[in-house]
Amino acid sequence: MRKQGMKKKNYKLRRRIRRTLGVICLITAILVAYIPVPETSAAGDVMYTWDDLIGHVSADGTVGAGNRSVIPVIPKGCETIYTTGDGTYQFAFVNASDTSPDKIAVILGYNATNLTDNRLEIPSYVEAYTKFNENVGGRTGYVAVGRNQKPLYYMSAPAEYETDVSTGNAVLISEAEFKPCYYTDSVNWSTLDLAQFYYRDDAGAYNGADGYKYNRTETNAEQWIKSVPVMYIGNQSLTSNPAAVGATGAVQEWIIAEGTNASDKVINMSSANGVFANESNIRTLVVGENLMGIGNYAFYGCTALERIELGNGLTEIGKYAFAECVNMKEIGLDFTSRIQYISDYTFLNCRAMTTFKIPASVKMIYDHAFEGCTRLGSDSTTGGLDLSGAAEGLNVTLAQIGYYAFKGCTGLRELTLPESISASTDTVNLNNFEGCNSLTHILVESPYTTFEGTTTYTVDNFKGDVATTFYFEANGTSATHTFTKENAIAFKYSDEDRYEIIQRVKAIGDVGGAKTAELTYQVNSLNELLYFNMTKEVEEVEIPASIGPYGISAINSGSFSGNCFLKKITIPATVTRINESAFKGCHNLKDVIFADAAAVTFIGTDAFATQVVELHATGCTNKDFLTTNLSPKLTFTGTVGSGIIPYDFAMNPSSTINAGAQTKSYITYYSGWPTNLEIQYTADPLTGAGAATLVDYPTFAELKAGSKYTSSNYPYITSDFETAARDAIADYESYLIDKNTEVTDYQWQIVNAALNLSVPSGVKAYATGLFSGVTGTEGTDGSYTVTPVSGQNADINIQTITFADIDEYTPYSFSGCKSLKQINITGGEAKLDDYAIAYDYTSGGAGSESALTTFNMSAGGSSVGNYAFCNNEQLANVTLSSTVSSMGLRPFKDCPLLEDVGFSGGPYFTTSNAIIYGLDNGSKDSIVQCLESRGKLSTPGSISGSELAGVTSIAKEAFMDCEEVGSIDFGSSSVTAIPEKAFYNTSSLYSVTLPTTCKSISKDAFADSNVRYLDIPGSVTYIDPKAFNTPEYPSTDPAKPYNTIEFYCESGSAAETYANEYDNIKITDKPITTTFDVIFWDWDQTILKEESVLIGSDATPPENPVREGYTFTGWLPNYTNVSRDMDIVAQYQKIDSEDTKYTVRFIDYNDNVLYTQKVASGESAITPQAPARDGYTFTGWRPAITNITKDTDTYAQYEKNSSNGGNNGGNNGGNSGGNNSGNNGNGSVSGNNSSTLYTLTVKNGSGSGSYVAGATVIIVANEPASTQQFSKWTTDNSSITFASSTVAATTMVMPAANATVTANYTTKSNTGGNNGNNSGTNNGNGNSTSSGNKNNTGTVIVIDKNGLSNTGVVSATIKGSSDNFVIKITENAQATEAIVKALMDEYGSLDNLKYFPMDISLYDSTGKNKITDTSGLSISITLPLPDSLITYAGNNKVAGVVNDKLDKLGAKFTTIDGVSCVTFTAEHFSPYVIYVDTSRLSESSVVDNSPKTGDIHPKWFAVIGLSCMAVILFVKRDKPVKRQMPAKA
Repeated sequence: MRKQGMKKKNYKLRRRIRRTLGVICLITAILVAYIPVPETSAAGDVMYTWDDLIGHVSADGTVGAGNRSVIPVIPKGCETIYTTGDGTYQFAFVNASDTSPDKIAVILGYNATNLTDNRLEIPSYVEAYTKFNENVGGRTGYVAVGRNQKPLYYMSAPAEYETDVSTGNAVLISEAEFKPCYYTDSVNWSTLDLAQFYYRDDAGAYNGADGYKYNRTETNAEQWIKSVPVMYIGNQSLTSNPAAVGATGAVQEWIIAEGTNASDKVINMSSANGVFANESNIRTLVVGENLMGIGNYAFYGCTALERIELGNGLTEIGKYAFAECVNMKEIGLDFTSRIQYISDYTFLNCRAMTTFKIPASVKMIYDHAFEGCTRLGSDSTTGGLDLSGAAEGLNVTLAQIGYYAFKGCTGLRELTLPESISASTDTVNLNNFEGCNSLTHILVESPYTTFEGTTTYTVDNFKGDVATTFYFEANGTSATHTFTKENAIAFKYSDEDRYEIIQRVKAIGDVGGAKTAELTYQVNSLNELLYFNMTKEVEEVEIPASIGPYGISAINSGSFSGNCFLKKITIPATVTRINESAFKGCHNLKDVIFADAAAVTFIGTDAFATQVVELHATGCTNKDFLTTNLSPKLTFTGTVGSGIIPYDFAMNPSSTINAGAQTKSYITYYSGWPTNLEIQYTADPLTGAGAATLVDYPTFAELKAGSKYTSSNYPYITSDFETAARDAIADYESYLIDKNTEVTDYQWQIVNAALNLSVPSGVKAYATGLFSGVTGTEGTDGSYTVTPVSGQNADINIQTITFADIDEYTPYSFSGCKSLKQINITGGEAKLDDYAIAYDYTSGGAGSESALTTFNMSAGGSSVGNYAFCNNEQLANVTLSSTVSSMGLRPFKDCPLLEDVGFSGGPYFTTSNAIIYGLDNGSKDSIVQCLESRGKLSTPGSISGSELAGVTSIAKEAFMDCEEVGSIDFGSSSVTAIPEKAFYNTSSLYSVTLPTTCKSISKDAFADSNVRYLDIPGSVTYIDPKAFNTPEYPSTDPAKPYNTIEFYCESGSAAETYANEYDNIKITDKPITTTFDVIFWDWDQTILKEESVLIGSDATPPENPVREGYTFTGWLPNYTNVSRDMDIVAQYQKIDSEDTKYTVRFIDYNDNVLYTQKVASGESAITPQAPARDGYTFTGWRPAITNITKDTDTYAQYEKNSSNGGNNGGNNGGNSGGNNSGNNGNGSVSGNNSSTLYTLTVKNGSGSGSYVAGATVIIVANEPASTQQFSKWTTDNSSITFASSTVAATTMVMPAANATVTANYTTKSNTGGNNGNNSGTNNGNGNSTSSGNKNNTGTVIVIDKNGLSNTGVVSATIKGSSDNFVIKITENAQATEAIVKALMDEYGSLDNLKYFPMDISLYDSTGKNKITDTSGLSISITLPLPDSLITYAGNNKVAGVVNDKLDKLGAKFTTIDGVSCVTFTAEHFSPYVIYVDTSRLSESSVVDNSPKTGDIHPKWFAVIGLSCMAVILFVKRDKPVKRQMPAKA
């Protein structure tokens, strides 16, 4: 039993111990969980230790010998930090050298102060102070400190004694009073001798009234540290000392930041750690005479710093020391300074610095030292950047330049490299000049200096970066000369007026990429060719465009004449003269390419007599070419135009190139890429007459096929052009499907060369069938037959053609061009032959019909032939020039939509009410043609007598096919004859009244007409038997061979005789009284009124109808002079019409109208781009442009700049530089304002106005109807590109033409209100209308906006209230406009931005009442990334709009159920945007920030482990002790 009791006791003990351990584990887990941990953040600036503090690390990463910094590093244990008395500077003391006990100061910290005149002077000497707190809550300040680091005191009152009269001894009345030597009290103690200070010491000889003992500073080790020279601005940074908080007495306020190891001291390798970094109030810097070193990042980002004055004792300037001092203009660095090198990035992006005087002692300029100094070397008075010491008349010791030293110095024009740089000391790498695109000249003083590229920055990269006029200058025997010869770089011989370039080209016989021939060109400063030499025979020569700053101005006869091998030559723009016999005898020369044909002013006799050979060169095997009748070929490539000498030469009939027995041949002229026109002088073999003729141009089909316009077929085409053409066609075809596809300006040029052809001045004709593939052959009866032209096909893709100088347009020139919409003629004789613009339906293939809508002849023009525009059924706009003096028969036959033909105010013709009249002294004299649209739309179907008053003649077929003309009254005219087919096929014609001057009616005059009534005067003496349809001469319509016709005529007249001969013609004795039915219809086919109207009378319309949202504008067609049954339809215009808006003009100080806008009543104008004015700062517009209720002029307001204010940035968009490149609103432009304004019409939106070409215009779509949603923007101008065509508020660039853009809407595919349940789903098509995603908090999120899929992951938490709410995320034009403006203000342009705007609003739990007072409320919301931005993942940003500015938010990107999401906190409710700047993408564009094991802090593993152990210890059960039964007896 005792043993069993022991077991039970042990069991209980184990259980107690186990549970105790469990409690300890659980408590420990809780305590560990409460230990704070730092937030996980992205890697920041790397911390470097002393070994990193070097002036230069070479390209392979090794440390350069002898480059260790001279700036001391404060070691561990010696880091007492002192301060100046005013607290401005913090510094440490170190020994001046290893052997000297003297102290020097290293400045490590700076507390910004107000600077007088913004001038900072680094003191030459400092005194030591330390922070001193007397008691808790007592006085605090900076107190002088001794070398023993103890604060110093002065005796403010000595001890007081009085004499004991009884003993005669002095009796102490009060102890001496000691006060700390506060800087602010220095007037009381600053004159004391160093030995007259005191410090506290427990064994001190002096008792103080405060109970402390004091000793005197009698030794140097105890005395005040005073007048210590400041020799360095340090390389270490300070941090506040946590031990100083609440401490009393002397306080070590600052300590040096430590590295990874406790013994390390952090070296400044970050822009945040420089001693004076980012201090923006320093304009002038003066350093003390003792300063020897300036540490890394010391003055980084001192953006106001303009001038520095450095002493000549300076030996080191650290990395980034003055980087980003963007306004620093002058560096007072003495030529006799002791500085040995310019460190890496020392002057990075010092954009205002124009000059730099290199000290004689500088031996090395390290990597990136002057990178981004965009004005360095740009001062014309200094002649560029001189590193040779020439300005001092002395020599320098510069021996090496690192990498990228002058990268991005875009203003650097000239550079002088000293004699001290030689091959033995350094090879200058060309990447030092990357981006120096203004660099024109490097003068190399040493004959041994040479240059090299790298694999990442080659010689070719260098040649592409520097100015085209760049050259090296050196001795003719120098290594630099060798380098330029090997790399085809221009070279100037020192002390000679001789510039040279040597090209290496492929010689005849060279295999593969070998180039063994050298072509040497030398010119002088008068552009005279001094020397030319060709070491081997070559087939292709490209004369250099420049040889340094000069070029070749003339090609003389001795240069190429007699060259039997030359096949192709490129002539640069510098050449102005091609002298006599220049290429004479170059019988293999086929191609001459002019870089600028317009620059050539003279071509001499026989200059291109290529087939006239006087002596063949050695090795020439082609000597019999003159004995055959083959045609030689010579092509020119260059600008086309009259007055351009090479073009005129090629098109001169006397410029034949054949000789001997060769066939007569002319030069072929190409316009070059991308227009690809081919022009040749062609002559009629019979008459000899000829003209400059367009024989070929690029069709879209040919460009798409890609086999014609290749380098093997055309001399000017390169492989790059071939690739560009393929890409242009592909992108254009994608654009036709998706208007968001980007097509560049260059690609548009390629496409437009085929689709929108422009034939320039100087081209007088075009080849037969060139456009249509057919020609019209005239038969003996005057009719034309369409005949195919061999080798030609109709261009079914061409859309517009502009001709500048064509003399004659031949029959069916454009037939079959079924996509051709517009023809423009701007000059030339421009004679339109019969059927010139006519369309033959068979030419363009099955089902082909004309698409031509516009014909514009603004100049030229003489005659228009018969049926010139026949069968152009879409033609609606025709303008002919004022010089057109002849019109053929029915020139606009079968043009049913044409209502008017303009004649530019000419004296010969006019059009009125769709009738073309011939004029005589400005009065109507003849009828050329009644257009077939008469009576269909705005013109009445009846032609009254007053219309035709004065007319004396009618052309044949004048009214033929006018199917809507009902009655014609010639009664007031003086017409003498009705010609053949005058009224042929007039199916609605009812009555005609002839004048008393009329004498005859010709054959077919009324054939196939519906005429029922004629008023024929007795003056008519002849009527042709076939003038009307009769039983004997029936109509062509067998169903209606003739009509019954009534003649109202005189008894015994020819008309009566004629009527008696035919059964269908009757005599009537009374005027016509026929009536017609007129019905007025509304837009929805409701009949508003019906009435019967007497022929020739006007119908009476009903009361103007009303249609909601529209304004009634009138009735169509015209209902006056009714002559047939008519249907009249009400016409409306949407109320949001530009006509209802007011005009706001923005006017500059010089009364120049900068922009105009159309603004609806009561709304505000969109603030445009702020203008620039030299010497002034723009301050706003006056009067205000809000609540516009009338036409308003508002004027730009300016303030004059102060004299030292620098250049005016000229805008409110955050830009600088005075170049007006910023952007903060509508109508932004770059550069100077133009006075030419173009009109933009915005349909279904705002933004209409007048803008200069190039202006960036904000356009905003109207709010859609409740059942609709915004779809996209479209335009009638193909050159317009929207920043985003699918966003309701976006921007576009104004073209140099009037334009219209339209906001389009579609019916919502998914709508729904808030129903409080989780019905929001992903519909899979990007149309994310999500109704009611409900969170556990009771908050419902409603998404009613396109572009958000996967809305099931949406969540939100309301902070600041426990109520239930509805959060609505919608599309809102006003919010989108605010976002666009804010983005424009921040980034200047939307070109590189992709953005997803949204309106986030808060409603009560019903979802009906918007909450306007949201103070104290915020939401943390998680959304899926917008579909269009998913690929940019972590590069996305989130921002709101506050006070018209972007309020950038901290966003967290995570992945939920595989969906990329963003979480952010919205503290206000309205415009928000998720966006990405595509020009600043990180290397990875995909992010998955779902929590991973590696993201969990180690403490949580400890918490989990301890918690699990506690649970196990609590629940574990020990094996129970079995109770033993007593043994049986």
